[in-house]
Amino acid sequence: MKRQKYFSLCTLFDSDKEEKPTGPNYRTGKDKLQYSPESPKLIEGDRRLNKPIIILTVRVKTMSYVKRNYRTNLAMQGVVFLDGFEIDCTVSDLSTSGARFEITPGKFFNNIIAFAQTVAIDAIIDVRIPEMHIDGEVKVIRKEVKKGLLYLSVEFSNVFFGLENVPYRRKVYRKKLTSFGHLSINGKTHEIVCTNVSIKGMLLVVLEKIDVDKDTLVEISFNHLGIHGSAKAIWNIQTKKNHTWIGIEYIQLNDPVKGIPTFPIA
Repeated sequence: MKRQKYFSLCTLFDSDKEEKPTGPNYRTGKDKLQYSPESPKLIEGDRRLNKPIIILTVRVKTMSYVKRNYRTNLAMQGVVFLDGFEIDCTVSDLSTSGARFEITPGKFFNNIIAFAQTVAIDAIIDVRIPEMHIDGEVKVIRKEVKKGLLYLSVEFSNVFFGLENVPYRRKVYRKKLTSFGHLSINGKTHEIVCTNVSIKGMLLVVLEKIDVDKDTLVEISFNHLGIHGSAKAIWNIQTKKNHTWIGIEYIQLNDPVKGIPTFPIA
């Protein structure tokens, strides 16, 4: 998108020392300059100084720009999940569409240039901004190493705002993740899909209507995620498509959940 602006440029000249404009479009009087319709606009100046003001209206084309949302000038603390590490960072330039993360070398790495190579443009990473009650996934759109710091400009991809208002308040961060698995309940096995996963539990979708009571014990198995073990139902709802959504909490897993951030939800 290109933007055009119109400016009025003013200039003063001393009629006693400088040459007045001449040409077919200019007519001069005894005390002031006049103009014809085709000429630049000439307005009489201060009579005491005898200096007419010439106002020229010109069109200036500015360079192309991309409109962006308002960004705050505040700095706050956040956490990013990179290369399996939960790394503290400083968040700035926060808007409704994205933010900027400043990462300093710490206990997980010392060489910021080498660590920056593990972050790819367009990569989806998990973040948490406690002060703003924001957590979720963001997309890296720009990275820069400057003065020993790593700067990541990100665009919100799948984030939650104001988590204190959600109906089923979460205790830990849940990562949006879809995987196929099996659920055993009341002696029957169902094929299921999980839609988000945390270190404490997950959301299961059963593609049929089933009856599940709170605290019902179930067995889950997800080969792709490496999650196998027992859990209990915390809540469930029936959808209009006759699907059953079940929120479960792990009781005992064969192996700990890996690759999922452990951000606490305040």
